[in-house]
Amino acid sequence: MRIGKRGGSRLWRFLAGLVLATFAALALATAALSAKTLAGDRARPDAGAPPPVTSAAAPVPNLDLTRFAGTWYVIATIPDRFHEDCAAEATFTFSLQPDRSLRVQNRCRGADDSIHLDEGVAREKQPGALAGQLEVRYAPDWMTWMPLAWSEFWVIHLAGDYRHALVATPDGEHLWLLSRSPVLGEPDYRELLDQARAQGFDLERLREIPQEGGSATSVEEGVGLPAP
Repeated sequence: MRIGKRGGSRLWRFLAGLVLATFAALALATAALSAKTLAGDRARPDAGAPPPVTSAAAPVPNLDLTRFAGTWYVIATIPDRFHEDCAAEATFTFSLQPDRSLRVQNRCRGADDSIHLDEGVAREKQPGALAGQLEVRYAPDWMTWMPLAWSEFWVIHLAGDYRHALVATPDGEHLWLLSRSPVLGEPDYRELLDQARAQGFDLERLREIPQEGGSATSVEEGVGLPAP
């Protein structure tokens, strides 16, 4: 069969489009796998891991991002991958951007005294979400448009004066007790523990992180984690 110039041109365009579509599909699949690995949870695979945790976590209905921005000290945590390697001085620093996103910097000191840093972006989850339902991305900027690049990051309890807070993943896997100061008083610490327990978090998995170079406990002396 003889193919004229016009027919041949159409055939080549079709074949070129097919090749491009195939490469695009492969690129999207690769990017999706990378985003799933890099996104918020970032937990290490573990064949002996416990079954999925369920919680009754509920985001706060009101959140002033301007007041929420700034540095928070991690007093205790059910750690994600980053905080598993933290020995002391763990902080979150949120910087409010003109588009109402938050630049996020995780910082801590490792057991070998080295400084660990991780940077990402948090944003309000829209539409129809409560104010405390944030999303966080630690994947590269070019993955911003991909839903799999973002993970849930909820503010589930917040003091009226923004002096302490609970931030968590809604599946109950990870939790952070945050304070505006490096040492948290007993009443505030007990309040955060009670709130976490009421929302279904397993406090036996909670680990305190020393602040101020590890020379002092993160909470007032004599105040430790509750007995199992």
